[in-house]
Amino acid sequence: MGLIPGFEYVETLEETTAYSLSIEELNKLYKSYIDIANWMRVLQQENFLRLQDIHISRLNLSAKERYEHFINKYPDISNRVNLGYIASFLGITQQSLSRIRAESLF
Repeated sequence: MGLIPGFEYVETLEETTAYSLSIEELNKLYKSYIDIANWMRVLQQENFLRLQDIHISRLNLSAKERYEHFINKYPDISNRVNLGYIASFLGITQQSLSRIRAESLF
């Protein structure tokens, strides 16, 4: 069976070193080392909860509230990341983000 490309990809915003292994190799690790399997289970649970929080925020919070929550959680990120990426992450347009940021200055 050949490799099937996924529908997701990762684009990093800063210098990053990434490693990969096949699902078969990962499953061998899980079977051989219970500590690795347990550690990965915890990481997957944390990531699921993080994604769920993002989804619920987009449904229940205003754009301004999402931005405020984001800035409180990641206070230095707006100095390092393109605002277009932040707007995309928050599910708003870049124009809306600019307006929210301008309002918060006053």
